Amino acid sequence: MFARPPTWLKLSAPLALAFWSSMARADEGAAPGFLCLGESESLMRGTSLDEIRHERERRLEALAEREVSEPLLAHTHCVLAELMRRLGDARADAEYRAAIAQNPREPAYELWYGRYLMWSRGAGAPLSESAEVHFSRALEK
Repeated sequence: MFARPPTWLKLSAPLALAFWSSMARADEGAAPGFLCLGESESLMRGTSLDEIRHERERRLEALAEREVSEPLLAHTHCVLAELMRRLGDARADAEYRAAIAQNPREPAYELWYGRYLMWSRGAGAPLSESAEVHFSRALEK
């Protein structure tokens, strides 16, 4: 008998496809959605919570002052959401939604939002059903 493949293995091919389709659209001027996770993790690695809070405030101010160019709006909202996720800031939900609204064709934003709902949100249990919707949307794009 064969064991069932782990979930990460079942998702790896569709996620790779989503990544490459995302890269193919990068020439439209928008930052690829997978860049969001790399930038946010780079910002948070070896950084104190106070420094992450400072970066969050700096990016919120840039958005409020309309200093972010149109092609980078979705990316900025996504990085901001990731910073907020790390800080436990409940506004992360709105930032993920803003990233999706700014670039609805980008599957990575749906993926990161689903991951947030699955692993970082919920008062005692993950919001699995909501996360599943966003995982499915990412695969459809």
